[in-house]
Amino acid sequence: MATAEYAAALQHLSQLALYGIKPGTERLAAVLQRLGDPQAAIPAIHIAGTNGKGSTAAYCASLLLQAAGALKERDGASLRVGLYTSPHLQRVRERIKFSLDPDSGLRECSEEEFVRALAAVRAAAKSAPAVTLTFFEALTALAFVLWREAGVDLA
Repeated sequence: MATAEYAAALQHLSQLALYGIKPGTERLAAVLQRLGDPQAAIPAIHIAGTNGKGSTAAYCASLLLQAAGALKERDGASLRVGLYTSPHLQRVRERIKFSLDPDSGLRECSEEEFVRALAAVRAAAKSAPAVTLTFFEALTALAFVLWREAGVDLA
């Protein structure tokens, strides 16, 4: 059952969806800078195109998790993997996944993590000069915030 805070977060995101799609990266870049540029610390594989992005991204994440497992077995090293996909099929949180351990695989962010990260994104967007993010931009920033908190090494 969703908490009141999570329901409010979803309501805020649904209001952002009214802004539709706005080309450009300036708004997102401004908010990410205010958040300390969390994306700069996480090497990422960016998959673009018309069809097959979600399955290709899932496949890449699976390969990264296998590599993380091999590193852990060989060196005892812990490699954390993040995955961000769009659109979601059932829940918005399924877009943002990460592993804390290669043995446990990827997991969705929790409602609490989602609410906390969205609050940080909203605060950064509200600081002067205020920036109005789109639904996608807010979720993208939220993913970077969560991955930084989780110590994701590769996304």
